[in-house]
Amino acid sequence: MTVRFWFRFFWRSVFFAAVAFLPAFGDEIIYDNTSNSLGHYAGEQREFGDQLDLEGTARTLTELDFEYFADIAPDGTQGMKVRLYSNEVPYDNFRNRPTELLYESGFLPLIKGYGTRKITGLDVRLPRDTVTFTVEFLGLKTNESGGLLFYSPPTVGFSFNEFWRRTATGGWEVVRYSTTDPTQRANASVRLTARGEAVLDESRTNWSSEISLRDRHTRLRAAQTFIPKTSGRLDHLTTALYWAGAPVQVRILDTLDGAPGTNVLGSVRVIQSGAETTPVNFYDAGVYLTAGETYAAEFSTEEGFTDDSNYTLRTVENRINSESLWIRNEAESPWRKVTQNNDGVTGMCAVLETWIVPGGPFVRIASPISNQKFQAPQPVRIQPLFELPAGKTAARAKLMVNGQPVFTNNAPPFEFVWTNAAPGNYNLRAIVEDLLNEPFRSDVTPIIVQGSDVPANDDFGGRVALNGNYLRATASSAGATLEPGETLISTNSSGATLWWSWTAASDAPVTISAQNTDGSAAVAVFTGNILESLVPVTNGIPGCRFVPNSGTSYAIAVDPLKRGANVVLDIAVSDFTVNLSKTSSPAPAHISLAADGSSERQIVKVEFFSNNTLLREFTNAPYTFDQDFPLVGQYAITIAATDSRGIRTISLPQQLSVLPATSNVDANLSLFRVIDGSMSVLFDAPANIPVTIEYSDDLKTWHSGADPVIGSGARVAWRDDGPPKTESHPRNTPRRFYRLRIDL
Repeated sequence: MTVRFWFRFFWRSVFFAAVAFLPAFGDEIIYDNTSNSLGHYAGEQREFGDQLDLEGTARTLTELDFEYFADIAPDGTQGMKVRLYSNEVPYDNFRNRPTELLYESGFLPLIKGYGTRKITGLDVRLPRDTVTFTVEFLGLKTNESGGLLFYSPPTVGFSFNEFWRRTATGGWEVVRYSTTDPTQRANASVRLTARGEAVLDESRTNWSSEISLRDRHTRLRAAQTFIPKTSGRLDHLTTALYWAGAPVQVRILDTLDGAPGTNVLGSVRVIQSGAETTPVNFYDAGVYLTAGETYAAEFSTEEGFTDDSNYTLRTVENRINSESLWIRNEAESPWRKVTQNNDGVTGMCAVLETWIVPGGPFVRIASPISNQKFQAPQPVRIQPLFELPAGKTAARAKLMVNGQPVFTNNAPPFEFVWTNAAPGNYNLRAIVEDLLNEPFRSDVTPIIVQGSDVPANDDFGGRVALNGNYLRATASSAGATLEPGETLISTNSSGATLWWSWTAASDAPVTISAQNTDGSAAVAVFTGNILESLVPVTNGIPGCRFVPNSGTSYAIAVDPLKRGANVVLDIAVSDFTVNLSKTSSPAPAHISLAADGSSERQIVKVEFFSNNTLLREFTNAPYTFDQDFPLVGQYAITIAATDSRGIRTISLPQQLSVLPATSNVDANLSLFRVIDGSMSVLFDAPANIPVTIEYSDDLKTWHSGADPVIGSGARVAWRDDGPPKTESHPRNTPRRFYRLRIDL
């Protein structure tokens, strides 16, 4: 029997563009080969597929995504089945063949052409290192074909250039489609998403007392030591800490002689406490714990002294001598154990639960930890730890920095020393390759390298306070970086953000500008006192304008487009208001306009606008002139004032109403019913005049239709097709009357 297979060339500019992949809490992508299309696919008459080497630690499959091609004339009989197998029984000296069936889908109908298939709601336990994904096409006619698309290389995980294929007798064989043409590499387009199965490792919940970390005289931080029974990734911990105020920082520390140590393994900020308990998600922090080792969960806050007891931590009597609650003053003072009633004998522990995902990744970066800061030119030492699958031998290690290879080390223990890191934010990834060049990747570890001259306002907490209606602040961005929890203002900015705060003294419009920064900069304005929960107000390059609320403090972030640039921040409040001799007048209207107010700025240009159209420009005072408005309408008059620094402010608009010469406006109203029962209302309306359509079903009670119509000077058509324009559809009432209200 001859086995048939097909190669087809295809081109698609976007793959998976219409599919949003949002893994659930604690889920991770453990294999992903959906980014790099090779432009070919291969089809088989028998079941066939790809062996996928997995990454990460999650192994309960929740979602499977893949792409296929079907050259069919659909009649409802063509379909496919998807299967997953473990690889346990040796096939030759190098491979284990598909063995145990882990999952089989139902009949999945095929669509003609290219198709994506997302299988969700799965709960399939996968092996730790590898799994085989297969497809069997069903119901194909002799002139029809179905195939899997070739993509390579995977961005998560690895796959060799070969597929598994069923033999005529039901066994398995290895098939390659080419060993020389890289566009025919046998790697299927597949993505696997899995859930980490966290287990409860330790639980202390029945509290008997509590301590406060803040009151009028106390500023404490606390740390609870614990000894995990399970080795693996810390998923989350739960504590009974209650507070109102600044966020709480929870850090996992090592220990020294049973007391909290100084090495930070991971850190998470929690914005607010829960009602009963507070969960703290550590999964993304990449903290790996070893059974039998002692660690400490530390709780601290930047909150100052408080009038009442705050940041209250519930505690239980200590029944495990090796685990204890420790406290110390926020000032660098020694840790001391907490004892019941300070008797120095009966120990106490914090209410705490720890949840761990057993096992670990094949490769991880043990040092540095996530978001660790370094001071240039301090060397950055990167220590990868690895435990490859059975039968795999590490041959070399590579260090990727922001996705680019920087170092290669061929000698165990494959450590790296980065000595010339410039200030900035970096994502580190270690890749260990075996003797067959199969890569095993670590998770990304972000770090921050700060310059030797870190600006005082580099972080949100160090923002410099500014007050006034016209001011300038400068600072160098040479040593500035993004802090954890901070995002880029713009995709064009450099990540060298500097922070200020400004309190508005009035409701006058304000211009916030960094246009005088070397190479320009992005500016963003926020409200709020906590970085993670700031509320955006506005942003722009090289500046922005908004109308503030008097007395409100605004946080201002400036990020230069060129790292190291000297940042110049200018703040200017609009200092002119529009003065009109009349705010309403029949047409043609003759109006005197003037700019009222004085300025501490050196004004070089004043412009008057009507509905954003320039009326008049001045370079010297007085700023006054007469203007004719011959047409009926509403006009928004504004003033733009530019100073010698190039900063341009814009005033609040002053409304001018130019009315018809007579109060009688002939709207020429007419109605007609549309075939669906709705009513079309046609009328003439002066340009720029708001017209409200009112309706009544009894000529007694009148209602306004939603949103006034702005007249265009031509005939206007307004359609009553029921909610939300009107309360009910006109076909549901025996009669309906309409009238127009023109507000002049």
